[in-house]
Amino acid sequence: MTIKIVTGIGAEKLNAAAPPVTITYPKRAQLFWDQALQVAGAAGWDHQHDATQDYAFYRGIAVPAVNDALTFSMLLRAGTYTLEVLGTTSTSRGTYKWQLNGVDIITGQDWYSASITKNVKKSTGGIVVATDGLQVLKFVCTGKNASASNYNHYNTYVAMLPGVD
Repeated sequence: MTIKIVTGIGAEKLNAAAPPVTITYPKRAQLFWDQALQVAGAAGWDHQHDATQDYAFYRGIAVPAVNDALTFSMLLRAGTYTLEVLGTTSTSRGTYKWQLNGVDIITGQDWYSASITKNVKKSTGGIVVATDGLQVLKFVCTGKNASASNYNHYNTYVAMLPGVD
């Protein structure tokens, strides 16, 4: 759809006569980790190419610590979603929380495992998007499993999937 805004003498009449514009927001989003905006923590990324991981990569903050944070912005319709993250687990992974528009929606998401495991999907349903429009997901390091050696996260994507298509 193309919207033409007319300016100048007589523009009010032309714009008033234009048909109303309807915006239909998407009902799903898949955001790759390399699209994240790092908003807290030491600058720099560790990007790993790995043919055995879906999409052939995973990525994390190079020097991870508690309170590291990433944000992902997207347009979505109001509705109920499942948040799905594709990543890797290992002995050096942290625990995380997810926020949607500043409100905690998932806490204590633990990415520790006794050995490296690739293509791990963690899904949480019942995530409510209250209004159509811009949504901001935030991923925050909150600590680590007692058995973990570090606060790493190496993930590929986060998705917001609708309950029904």
